[in-house]
Amino acid sequence: MSRVGIFVVTGSGSGIGQSIASKLVAQGHFVFGIGRDSSKLQKTSEKLGSNFHFSSADLSEAKATHRVVLEIRSWIAEKQLPLLGLVNNAGVYDRIAFHLTSDAIWERHFHTNLMSAVRLTRELYPDLQRARPSSVLNISSSLGVRPVSHTSAYSALKAAMINWSHSLALEWASETIRVNCISPGIVGTPIHGDVNHESMKSYQPLGRIGLPEEIAEAAWFLLNPEVSAWTTGTNLIVDGGISL
Repeated sequence: MSRVGIFVVTGSGSGIGQSIASKLVAQGHFVFGIGRDSSKLQKTSEKLGSNFHFSSADLSEAKATHRVVLEIRSWIAEKQLPLLGLVNNAGVYDRIAFHLTSDAIWERHFHTNLMSAVRLTRELYPDLQRARPSSVLNISSSLGVRPVSHTSAYSALKAAMINWSHSLALEWASETIRVNCISPGIVGTPIHGDVNHESMKSYQPLGRIGLPEEIAEAAWFLLNPEVSAWTTGTNLIVDGGISL
């Protein structure tokens, strides 16, 4: 990418978010990372160096989001670089039978898996607009395309994220702000908790679960206008074939 700039990556303390942040820094960019666990963000910062700046916040809360946006703008002003992209990756996952789901579980998924991204994207719109061409990348899930049992809240809100991405891509296309989605399958990240990754291999047509770095490579393709300038409104499924 010819322009050097700033990217905001949520959920960058571990897993896919950390790998995307690492990829962007490796390409010479600056990353503002956001997450709820400051100790994990600190470890990412130690790994990536001065090109990574972070703030700990729960983006499911509107006040916290607004505070972080002010911090992002302060860093943009300090670096005097454009905000080239926003990666909405933060999320929660619960595997539970539908009849056992409570309103609280549905609200948790709504506010964390969808509204956190909607709110942050809306607040950073002026910054993305000033930096055009710029882009938004939403990390959904293959479960948003093809759900499985006991994932009703998670799958429904990830499907909503894909639909919202399509809508926003249409709305912002004339402003050269591209909006795309990646739907990963089962990737070896902390979001799955104590699940035995080895036991999941048999479900994968390619014989293994995914690596966070593989999602980061897909993210770099969609964020890099030198190779994806004509790509918007796509949902790239990177899942080892499991959704087939």
